[in-house]
Amino acid sequence: MTRSQVDAAWKPTRQAAAGWVMSSGDTNFSFAGDARFYALSPLQAEVMAILYVLKWALNASQLHLWIQSDCIQAVAQIGDISASNPRVATLIREIKSLICYFHC
Repeated sequence: MTRSQVDAAWKPTRQAAAGWVMSSGDTNFSFAGDARFYALSPLQAEVMAILYVLKWALNASQLHLWIQSDCIQAVAQIGDISASNPRVATLIREIKSLICYFHC
């Protein structure tokens, strides 16, 4: 199984960035990636970071994936059936639509 550790950064100017490290096994480093984008909030930046990782993994055919995030709010929104936060609802729906392609 491939493990991805993902994190995002956000500034009040709405500039944001994401970074992730992909690895398989306990110590084997596989790949690191990053992205720069605009986000309305720190939560939106964290959710977008997770979305970037899912899209990268899908394109790379890494379908056995475990994503680790330090943002409990993002994880809770993804796990929530209703995803009530309007700033991330569309992103959460996109994440949930991509999850079905993975063997978790």
